[in-house]
Amino acid sequence: MFRGEDTIHVDGQPGDAALLAQLAPAWRFGDHLFETIRVTSDGRVPLARLHRARMASAAARALLPWPGDEAWREACLAPLGPGDAVRGLRVHLLPCIENPERGRFISYVLPWSPPVRAWEKGVALHVASIPHPGHGPWGKSGSYMWARIARREAAEFGAQEALMLRPGGEVVEAASAALLWREGQALCTCRQEAGGLESTTLAALRALDVPVEGVRAPLLRLRRADAVYLLSSLQLVVPVVRLTETGSHPTMWPVSPEAATLRGLLEDLSELPGTGV
Repeated sequence: MFRGEDTIHVDGQPGDAALLAQLAPAWRFGDHLFETIRVTSDGRVPLARLHRARMASAAARALLPWPGDEAWREACLAPLGPGDAVRGLRVHLLPCIENPERGRFISYVLPWSPPVRAWEKGVALHVASIPHPGHGPWGKSGSYMWARIARREAAEFGAQEALMLRPGGEVVEAASAALLWREGQALCTCRQEAGGLESTTLAALRALDVPVEGVRAPLLRLRRADAVYLLSSLQLVVPVVRLTETGSHPTMWPVSPEAATLRGLLEDLSELPGTGV
């Protein structure tokens, strides 16, 4: 369930076995929220406040007590020891078993290595057979089985990621990433009303003055795009080179150099104004 007592921090302090055991029921049943945050090679977490805003908003919707901004800061900084490589930080918010009126942060560093092959060669998408649940405004919760099922199905078709649609066929997002695509001179993404998660990576690009339009996107519109990218906290910008759907011919795209350009903007980001821890 947990990665190990030496790496888990609870409310900014190293977690012991007894405390982690108390939190086990909420963890097992998905009764928690989480954020995955990029840590730069010099130990900065430039988008932490964007992640904090998304988690706090989701906690308010779910009536999950927010422990406070100082507790958030401690949860982000406590697991970060010395290091000179890009890392992932995972922060979870769980209900406190002994006091339902307060929440509790669990945080730890994720082992991670740059997906160089995906950046250089691109990845494949497969249209999932299950619909997107539309839970995006409720944040990233531990109840993540729908995404796991979709990604496993995609893997059976040789794809690295699943494309999620609404029941009516509108594109929402990938199972574990936001979508960005090029239409002529415009960069587009799925409209927020489609029900996808608010992307902190997309928010960072917009804050860097990259114009991105949120649009209604039937699958045909995506197929007609000039280039398609996946956006996520750790992998940043990954080009999509193939889209498959059961019973349809695949759509292919070349690896666009724009993906590396956008990724470079995010990699060079040491601190976005107003978004540090």
